[in-house]
Amino acid sequence: MPHKASILIVDDELEIRDALSRHFRLRGDDVVTANDVDAAEKALATRWFDVVVSDILMPGRSGTDLLSVLGEEYPMTHAIMITGYVTVENAMCCMRRGYLHLQALGKLRRTGRSRGTCAQRYQSLEGQIGATDWRQSQ
Repeated sequence: MPHKASILIVDDELEIRDALSRHFRLRGDDVVTANDVDAAEKALATRWFDVVVSDILMPGRSGTDLLSVLGEEYPMTHAIMITGYVTVENAMCCMRRGYLHLQALGKLRRTGRSRGTCAQRYQSLEGQIGATDWRQSQ
């Protein structure tokens, strides 16, 4: 039986947090949400997470700031960055910090794309999380 992941979802948009949280809880994963980097740091200080799924652009500190914290204080926690505003600068910033998973997920709600496209994006994100036995990679 595959290991269910312990996931921290960080996004300033309630709709995105709720949708991702609902999706991964239905899979049986253990999910905690945070609306900003400060709340994410508090959650990280209280328990172990296999993976953090974080928006890049948020008010205050950005998701790339969170990547720095993860790299320094929680190097065994994996990160997947999501954004509605994919830019070369965002991608390069994540890559410089050693993270390669980047999903353009936040844009789905704003562009009114079809439900099928949304499902495909969730499946892609789920594939990134489900493809790894997070406990073995520690």
